[in-house]
Amino acid sequence: MISPPIYRGWVVLGIAILVFVLWAGVVTSWGTTILCFQQDEDFPSSSLAALGAPLTVYYAFKLSLSNFIYIAMSKIGQLGLKQVIAVGLILMALGLLLTSLANEPVSVAISFGILSGSGSGLVLICTYLVVALWFPWSHKYHVFTTSAVNTLQPIGSAILNNLSAQMCSNPSLGWRWAFRIYTVILSSLGLLLLLLYGNPPEATNEQRGSQSDKKSDFLQKPPWTLGSKIAIYVIWGVAICCKGFAFHLPFVIIKYNK
Repeated sequence: MISPPIYRGWVVLGIAILVFVLWAGVVTSWGTTILCFQQDEDFPSSSLAALGAPLTVYYAFKLSLSNFIYIAMSKIGQLGLKQVIAVGLILMALGLLLTSLANEPVSVAISFGILSGSGSGLVLICTYLVVALWFPWSHKYHVFTTSAVNTLQPIGSAILNNLSAQMCSNPSLGWRWAFRIYTVILSSLGLLLLLLYGNPPEATNEQRGSQSDKKSDFLQKPPWTLGSKIAIYVIWGVAICCKGFAFHLPFVIIKYNK
């Protein structure tokens, strides 16, 4: 039997999956979005490299800088997970809406890259923490629930890539209305997530120490030194920059191969 409060956890998990499936579709269909940009009269002279740059900025803020923003909001601002998720969802939706009004690559880099990237990173970090609270290590579905948010994202890529292409080819819609429709859907799902957020159970010291001594010894990790943490942060930052460059490089190659 599953206790009644856990049902709320499954609801939160389901909505979170829908949010990330939608968002993964928006991000991974950026190549289609670039083709839509090139058909827009406001982007006539923009190069492929310039149109691909917002995605590089997005990943830089999502996977690297958003971690520092989260630390500042949670430690200095004393905001809880629900408040940080709310801020992240607002930034994501605002970034999409402002992108639909943009008329140059720099504006897209600011709205989609910085705003949506920061918001997406905040929501990503906090969602995993919230799911882990609803389904702690002792729960039999812990691995399934904590990985489901990420593993189902390719579904969004397959759906929204084609959907964006169809709306872009429709003269009455175009990519701007596509982004506005995505904004409405994201805002609705985000509001539903916050309304049904509930109160995730906090693990007590007794629950954390309820495992056997053998299992605890196996899971126990030695404390990291300051030098080790700095090295990991540097490696992480370099890896994210390389990933962003890898997304940006194909647009540069295509430009010079024309």
